[in-house]
Amino acid sequence: MPNLIQINQKKITFGDKYRIRVNGQEVLKCSRSIFKMYPKLTVTAVQGGPPVFEIDQRIAIMFQTSFVFNFGANKYELNTVSWWNRHFRIHMGKDVFEIFGHRSRRVSIFLNGKQVAWFQSSAVRFFSGDSYTIHADANVSVDWLIAICLMWDAAFNRGYRGAIRINFGWLFQAKPFDKTWVPN
Repeated sequence: MPNLIQINQKKITFGDKYRIRVNGQEVLKCSRSIFKMYPKLTVTAVQGGPPVFEIDQRIAIMFQTSFVFNFGANKYELNTVSWWNRHFRIHMGKDVFEIFGHRSRRVSIFLNGKQVAWFQSSAVRFFSGDSYTIHADANVSVDWLIAICLMWDAAFNRGYRGAIRINFGWLFQAKPFDKTWVPN
């Protein structure tokens, strides 16, 4: 059965909080550090405990995005292929995640050249944070898909605190969105 992941952000005065549901069940929560120039996102189980994973944003050169994903002792770095076309890569040994932003608000995720998921953010938000829905293959790491979506939010939707926000999406793309793809 394919996975349906929902990430809902609550914007508060100091830091942001995220609630994460997988197939309708709330399983993870995330908080953003409040006293850092760049965000550090920490994801834990809903009941608490040690971090499942963390995401650190780093200082980057102009038109680059730099994030480090910490899964326990393992660290993986995001590489920018094209900031303008919203194309990024994460190497994990022999496996490679590729992330493609499309026109509108959609983002596709590929693993080793095969599409495994896509997500999009809400178009209009009233008095709340962003909301994402991820449609994914059942055999792909849910933690990695959540990490990629949270990275996207931190990189491209950070800092907006208005009461109403309309998101038209992005104009450029490295690859068109495949409307025929469905998760397995």
